Amino acid sequence: MPRFIKCLKRGSDYMILSDSIHGRLTAVVFFSVVSILFACERPSSPSFETEQRYTIPLINNTEYRLLGGSGSIIDTTRTSFRDRFDTNNETGIVFLGFEADMPFGSFNDVLSDFQLEPSGGSFTPEDMAQTTSEGIVIYGSFSSRINRQNFEYSSPEDFVEVEKATLVFDNITNETGISIDRLQLSFPTIFGLDAAGNLVPSDTLVIERSGADLAAGTFTESFANVRILAENNEIPVNVLVELSEGSSPPTGGAFSLMMTSEAFKPVAARGIIKPTIRALSNDGSSSEDEPLDVTDPKRHFESLFSDLDLLSVRFRGITFTDASLELEYTTSLGIGTMVYSLVMGRNDDGEEFFLSGIPGSPYYVSPQDTVDGFLYNGTQVPQETLLRFPTEPDDGTDIKQDIHRFTGDNSNVNEFLSKYPTEVFVVSKVVSNPLEEPGFVELPVDFDVLWRVNIPFSMVTEDQPATFDDLIEISLSQLPDRRDDAYISEAVFTLVYQNRLPLDVDVRLTFLDAIEDSITILPFEPSERIRMLSAPVGPAGFSSEVRTETVQFTLNEQQLEELNRSEFIALDGELITTDFRPVNLRGSDFLNIDLRSNFTIRLKVD
Repeated sequence: MPRFIKCLKRGSDYMILSDSIHGRLTAVVFFSVVSILFACERPSSPSFETEQRYTIPLINNTEYRLLGGSGSIIDTTRTSFRDRFDTNNETGIVFLGFEADMPFGSFNDVLSDFQLEPSGGSFTPEDMAQTTSEGIVIYGSFSSRINRQNFEYSSPEDFVEVEKATLVFDNITNETGISIDRLQLSFPTIFGLDAAGNLVPSDTLVIERSGADLAAGTFTESFANVRILAENNEIPVNVLVELSEGSSPPTGGAFSLMMTSEAFKPVAARGIIKPTIRALSNDGSSSEDEPLDVTDPKRHFESLFSDLDLLSVRFRGITFTDASLELEYTTSLGIGTMVYSLVMGRNDDGEEFFLSGIPGSPYYVSPQDTVDGFLYNGTQVPQETLLRFPTEPDDGTDIKQDIHRFTGDNSNVNEFLSKYPTEVFVVSKVVSNPLEEPGFVELPVDFDVLWRVNIPFSMVTEDQPATFDDLIEISLSQLPDRRDDAYISEAVFTLVYQNRLPLDVDVRLTFLDAIEDSITILPFEPSERIRMLSAPVGPAGFSSEVRTETVQFTLNEQQLEELNRSEFIALDGELITTDFRPVNLRGSDFLNIDLRSNFTIRLKVD
C-alpha cells in the first residue's frame, strides 16, 4: 500500500506526515518508522528515548446523509428502499410511502337466502266456476308474502333476482265431486330473464299440472334466473282449475291448496336490505355474528408492512408526528355498511399493539356501540380498542372508490406506525345497510382494500432517543504495545463534525477486534456519550444552517495498551430532538464526521 513519509527534525522530536485512504486507516509500519528515525539521526548516548508524533485518520470526513447511496442513514439505492422515499416539492420534507394489499373477506352474504310465508286458499265453485269453450273452469287468486326479516320492497320498481328457487304445493284437495283435468298457477310479477340477464316482460312464470299429477296431494316446482317484483312484499298468484270435460257445474265443495317455498338463492336485489351483522373470515366467507380473535390465523387477515422493517434497522425510538394511513376501498355494493375492525400491528420485537380511533372522530368505537365480540388471545378487548369506518354505496354507474385517511387528528396512527409494525392483522364485522335505506346489491360483490402508508419525517423523540449505527473498518494492529521497546505515551482524538440535521446526535465509539469483540469505548464511561449539537432550527422545524464544532478527548493508559488490536469502530448514535420539540427532516440533511488520532510514541534505545 503506497505511503509518502518524511522526517522533520525539531530538536529531539520527529514528526511523520502521511496521506490516507478515505474511510479506512492506512497503517503505519512501526519498524519502518524506526528505520527512518535512525536514518535521520543517530544519538551518541548509549541509552536514551526518542519521541515521535503522527496523525492517523480513523473516520475520514464520512458523511451520513439522511437519504442517498451507500453510507447514508437511509440507503435509497437499495432495491428494498428504491422508489419508497420522496420529497415534498413545496417544503422539502422527506416522506416514506408504500402500499400494501389488505384481504378483507367476502360481502356476498349480505344477500341472505329468503323464503315465502305459507299462503294459499280454498276456491268454491259457486263463486268462481265458469263455463267456457274448454269446459268448466274455476278461477281464484291469492298472494304470498316474502319474509320481511331479510328484505323489503320499498317501491313498485324494486325486485329480487333469484338464481334458484323451489315452490312447494301441498294440502291439495278437491271436494267438488268432479275430477280435475288441469291446474294452472300463474305469477304475473315473476319474470324470466334472458341470457344477458335482462327482464323479458312477456315471459312470466306459469306452472301447470294435470289432474293425475295432483293425486298425491303435493308437488314441487323449481325454476331459475327470474326477477321477482312484489309491491308491499306480496307476490300475487292466479289459480285456474279446469274440470273434466262434459261435467256438470259443481254445486258444492271446494278446491284447496297451500304454497310454501324452500330457500330462494338471490343474486341481485333492489329495495331495503335489512341490517345484518356478519363476521368476515379469511376463507372468503362470512357467518352470523360471532366472536373473532385477532390472534387466530384461521380468522384474521394479514397484511405485510415489510418496508417499515427496513426503516427500523436505522431508526428506533422515533415518534412520528404527521404520519397517515389511508384505507382505500373499491366496492360494487349499492348499500352502505359500517365496518368494525380490530387492527393489530406486530413488530420484529414481537410487540403487539392496536390502531384505534380517538374520541370525537368518526372512527372511534364507543362503549355504547352494539357490535362486540372482538378478542385478543381469548379475551374480549374494550370497544375503544376498535376502529370503525363506513363504506358509501355504489350509485350504479361505476365501481365506488373512496378513501379513509387515518391521521393524528382522528386516530392513534402516529403511535401505531412509530412502533414499526411489519405485520398487520385484522378481524372485522360488517353491519350491512345500518340506516335501512333503499339500495341495490348484485353478486358477486367487489370489495377490495388497499393500505397506503405515508410517513413524513416529522418527528419527535419523547420517551427515548432514536438510534442508528454503523461499522467502520480500520486497522491499528501495527501500533506498539507495552511489550515493545516503543510504546504509545499519549493519544489525543479530535472529532470535527458538521451537523445539518435538526437533531442532537449523541455517539459512542466502540473499538472492536477482528472478531468484533469490544476493546475499548469512547467516552470511557459506558453511560456517557459524545454530544454533537443540533443544527440551528427555524420556526418551521427545519434546520437553517450547518453547525460545525470540534471535540477532543484523551485515552487513558489502559485504553492505550489494547488499542493496537483494533480492526473496527462501531458507531452507535442516538438522535434527539432539542427540548423534545417536533422537527422536520429534508433529504439533503446530513451529519459529517472526521475523527483523527494524534499519537505520541516513545522509543527506548539502549
